[in-house]
Amino acid sequence: MQIIESTPYKNFIYALKSKDVKRQYPVMLQRFLNFIKADGESIEEKCLSLYNFANVSFSQKLF
Repeated sequence: MQIIESTPYKNFIYALKSKDVKRQYPVMLQRFLNFIKADGESIEEKCLSLYNFANVSFSQKLF
């Protein structure tokens, strides 16, 4: 049995259908992550950093 590990970046890429969109959107995402100064070296690390930040911020507003 194989365990598939999903990351926020993999979910993002999986949601893209068109070949043109798959080519263009990762570049735009990288620019956005650089603009907000997300922590991490790779785009996957930066996406995970943004995901964790959003989860913490959202959970703090609930309580």
